[in-house]
Amino acid sequence: MLRVWILLAWISCYCSTSISSQDLDAQYVYAQDQYAVGNIDIALKEYLRTYYFDREGIYESLPSEIANCFVELNDYKHALDFYDLYLNQPTVSNSNRFSAQLRKSQINLLNNDPNTALVQLLSISTPNNIDDSNRYNFLLGFTYLVNSDIESGFSAINNLSYIQDSHREELQNFKKDLEKNLSTNHNIPRLMSAIIPGTGQIVNGELADAANSMLLTGGLLFLLVDVAKELTLLDALASVGPFYFRYYLGGINNAQSGSINKEKRKESQLLSEFLLFIKDCKSASIED
Repeated sequence: MLRVWILLAWISCYCSTSISSQDLDAQYVYAQDQYAVGNIDIALKEYLRTYYFDREGIYESLPSEIANCFVELNDYKHALDFYDLYLNQPTVSNSNRFSAQLRKSQINLLNNDPNTALVQLLSISTPNNIDDSNRYNFLLGFTYLVNSDIESGFSAINNLSYIQDSHREELQNFKKDLEKNLSTNHNIPRLMSAIIPGTGQIVNGELADAANSMLLTGGLLFLLVDVAKELTLLDALASVGPFYFRYYLGGINNAQSGSINKEKRKESQLLSEFLLFIKDCKSASIED
């Protein structure tokens, strides 16, 4: 939170003391207008000026609007700080507080911190309103899935009111695909590359890397044998050996890291398809 006050102090250095006599309403509306047309930097500057001189806390939603500006600028740390400032206001209604807590969880996901997002969600009281309950369970389910807790994720998704019996089979297929992807054994490509360099990369679908690994290790192995024939094995190991083992071991490690990256790409693809499916389920429910 200290960085928030440092930021506000920095803004105050550029504000004359006479600004306190200006019409804060006009400045606030101007900031909103700039945000609406996509001038985020200008909007943020004016929002911060308004916030600094709003001594009586007239503009309750102002901290959340500042936070949204920071989100647009990919500054998630400051966004979370200003949402904390918003939530610390006792005048915030339960409905707005609930929405802000969900937004904080979303920002934590954007900040690649799904664990904190999950903790934030689990600290929220389960809403009674159907719409709010759907919003909560959808975000909770997705966050569980990002945290690789597939069982809990689908348990939350199944609580969505617009999930019908006709959707269950497709959901089960998504669940099986995610579980299968999560159970990928990354040691298999590693072992394959240890036996035959490049084969692990082939399994990962990295054909260019596979060809590179085969050519390099194969060429160096041929050179090592040739030097051993011409001189001695010790000479071959001393001169060519370091290069051979460098690329040989590097290929093994690359095969494993490639497998991990392949799993992440597949997970991202499956989650994207899953989100589209949930969106279609919701749209079908609205049409009905």
